Amino acid sequence: MANSDSSFPFTAKKLDSLKPKEKEYEVGDAGHPGLRLRVSPTGRKVFRWRYKKPGTNKWGVKTLGEYSRSFGISQARRKLDKLKSAHKHALETGQTESGITTVSELADVVCAGF
Repeated sequence: MANSDSSFPFTAKKLDSLKPKEKEYEVGDAGHPGLRLRVSPTGRKVFRWRYKKPGTNKWGVKTLGEYSRSFGISQARRKLDKLKSAHKHALETGQTESGITTVSELADVVCAGF
């Protein structure tokens, strides 16, 4: 994945003007940390949230949706805000992304499937 350091306030005009390149690239929304738009060589544009995973130095990525008339900048920003809020709540309560916090809980989940 080719990441661009380019960051600017997202507007429909600016996002519509982004052209595909030989390799995929991303741009960031200057006013909304973590909100990225990935542009593929085919021209597909997808909103993503790039965040730091707790307790590690690894990055996590969640796809928010494909940029379109029905899923635009405001919808992506709202979805980002909801995900950030849920992520913050999980950190405050000690939950992981899966919602499982202990080995015992993991065993209960696995055994429940049998």
